[in-house]
Amino acid sequence: MFNNRQYLCAMILMSFQASAVEPNAIDLGGFDLIPSLVIEQSFDSNILKAQDANQEIDSWITQVKPKLELENLYQGDEYRLFYELNSAYFYSSSDDNFTNQVLKGEIKWVLDRYNRFNVFVDYAIDHERRGEGYSIGFGDYYQQPTQYTVTQAGALYSYGALSALARIDIKAKVRDVSWESLYESDLNIDILDAGNGLAPDQIDFTRWREYSMNEVGATFFRKLTGKTQLTADLIIKNFNYADDPFQADNLDSKQDGFYLGVEWESTGLTTGYAKLGYERKSFDSSARGDASGVRWLVGVLWTPLTYSNFDFSTSRQTTEQKGQGNAIDNTYIGLRWHHKWLNRLSTTLNLASSNDKYEGSGREDDNGIYGIHASYHMRRNIDVAAGVNYIDRDSNQNLFDYSGMTFTVSLLLTL
Repeated sequence: MFNNRQYLCAMILMSFQASAVEPNAIDLGGFDLIPSLVIEQSFDSNILKAQDANQEIDSWITQVKPKLELENLYQGDEYRLFYELNSAYFYSSSDDNFTNQVLKGEIKWVLDRYNRFNVFVDYAIDHERRGEGYSIGFGDYYQQPTQYTVTQAGALYSYGALSALARIDIKAKVRDVSWESLYESDLNIDILDAGNGLAPDQIDFTRWREYSMNEVGATFFRKLTGKTQLTADLIIKNFNYADDPFQADNLDSKQDGFYLGVEWESTGLTTGYAKLGYERKSFDSSARGDASGVRWLVGVLWTPLTYSNFDFSTSRQTTEQKGQGNAIDNTYIGLRWHHKWLNRLSTTLNLASSNDKYEGSGREDDNGIYGIHASYHMRRNIDVAAGVNYIDRDSNQNLFDYSGMTFTVSLLLTL
């Protein structure tokens, strides 16, 4: 619903645009085709995210990511089509190899100075690595990553001139998440009794993860000064899950929220947003109760120098559960320092901490993420980057504890 985080990231990229590649496009008669290729070599010290040192597997990983962007910009209207493939090879564990694909389409129409309309459609073939998401703490139980697809579409109607005192955005989105079937034969364990009178080889263990979501919402903007505005956001979401053979109470729910906030751009040395509100997630099953409370989203970009800035963000949000509890109450705080040492060389230092409470299960995880990354703009169409990340997860259930380091070197090529 909120695009503020993406907006803040865009501001950061603009402040470092001298260090970004400047690709040439292929003219296709009205449309521009922009191809690019990322080649990434990384080392992961614990690819299963295992708590037990005896189960840890380290591996070098090669990823190849070709991307095609097709765009047409005409009199304020924008037409874009995007395709990306990500193929990964694990040297020490070929079972963890994967191939992801993403196809996106977006159209932005400027009908007149008062009316704008955007539509988008996305289709992604993604995967969940062993030891992540639903398989946290149980990575060694799985024989390979689990594939899933996400299909979503949305529309945004904006009324009011951008320079007007007030304007409104009305939004709608639908999403469908489907998982690759997973049976006992796809696991590294024997399930003797699945329950409900069903044999283990009759049960698809990912079927109950599938859901459809529809969302509607609106954002009202009230300008205070030239680059500062008040905002009011209303969000309504409905989740419909597939039936879970192990539980009589499924995860169908309605989630609604209301936020009041402020957005500002280039006011002195800062750009950012701050929103405070209340969200309620009520389940169709009374046995699951509600997940409700005060929520917030804050992001501030402080630029004390033209070549250096600090990106601070914090949030508290309710997200869908991952195999335990009813929902996840996530609190996040992060700080990034971006510095351009030379016209071609920049670095980013990242410090972040988050807390995940699995409502209804008693589980609580504290996560720490620490990283440093460097980017060198070798030529107009070539960027080289390197980085190190360290992640630590401390859970009140020891099975989910994890620590690991990744080291990455990548090459970005365009025309």
